Amino acid sequence: PSQNLSVMVGAVIQQNTIDSKNLYRQQGSSQQALYAQADYQENRWTWGAGMRMERYVTNGLERLTLPQIRTSLNYHLFAPSTSSDTMVVEIMPLRVDPLPDAARGGFLRASIGQGFRLPSIAELYSNSKIGGVRILGDSTLNAEESWSAEVGYLHRFGRSAWQPELDLALFHSFYRNLVEFNFVVQLPAVYDAQDSAWKNDSTLSDNEKTSRIIQKYARFKPMGVPEAIIQGVEAQLSGSLPWSKGLFQYRLGYTFSNPLNLRPPTFDSTYNSTLTDLMRFLKYRYRHLLRAEFSCHLKSWTLTSQIRYNSIPLNIDKDYYRFIPGLMDHRIRTRYGDWLVDLRLGWTGQQGRYRFNFIVRNALNRSWMPVPGNIGE
Repeated sequence: PSQNLSVMVGAVIQQNTIDSKNLYRQQGSSQQALYAQADYQENRWTWGAGMRMERYVTNGLERLTLPQIRTSLNYHLFAPSTSSDTMVVEIMPLRVDPLPDAARGGFLRASIGQGFRLPSIAELYSNSKIGGVRILGDSTLNAEESWSAEVGYLHRFGRSAWQPELDLALFHSFYRNLVEFNFVVQLPAVYDAQDSAWKNDSTLSDNEKTSRIIQKYARFKPMGVPEAIIQGVEAQLSGSLPWSKGLFQYRLGYTFSNPLNLRPPTFDSTYNSTLTDLMRFLKYRYRHLLRAEFSCHLKSWTLTSQIRYNSIPLNIDKDYYRFIPGLMDHRIRTRYGDWLVDLRLGWTGQQGRYRFNFIVRNALNRSWMPVPGNIGE
């Protein structure tokens, strides 16, 4: 009805069948969904809204979600005066054009909406061993439900071929039934014959005996966090700078997040597998994350450096300390976080038809663990 209004509607019909003898066994699921999205633009305002209804069935168990609604609002706060700068930087294989006037200046945005995530087949029905540790699913898991809100400001300077862009955002998300995989060691009340044989084996050290028993009874199992929030702030600055023989590009970003469990476990809970003084934090989340990327383009050559810093996760599964020797020392040694540097040298030829890259990951040769026991690259 209007050139300023766009509407999109759609449907999803999906049928899945899994036949995995060792991991998931035989499982089936089906999904049907209806969705609609509308966007309207008037002068400096842009408004959008959408809704989605979904039906999901796993092994005959029907999971029907409520309608999910999301809306957003954007406003072009101000724009600089029309610039006569039409400088174009072209360096094979890159081309950097000046921004059009409609894309310059400041932009305010706000959004709020609902979301959900249905448990995966792995979370529901896993029953296998990986590396000697049993992976178990939980068929009683409920769907994750959430609502999230964001307020942000984007400023595009763009008066020349050097096009810096600054993006600031505040975000807040609330979750119900947030699924987390827990690592637990559930020792039996009475040991079996194999356990007794290990304990009485004089050729094994005490550490070897303990390690074998813990590995035998170690479990990975998903559990739902009743209520949680993740809130924080994010900032990013990016741009490009031409010079006499090439082009320099940069991107700097920082994220602070506060991931909290609003209903932390009590001492008699089956979820009690974390460091007790840090239970209020969600596990394996970084509070501070810093990223930087610098690229230098010279004709067909590109040299890129990627730098990342992350703080140490405050909360991990407590039973890892019993299972992985030296974990406590490693966490103390890296208590101020990890710095990682990746390097990439690339060549592009024949107008982009051929590309070759030489990549060095973790150039500083840092020892770091994204998850205990999983040594980073």
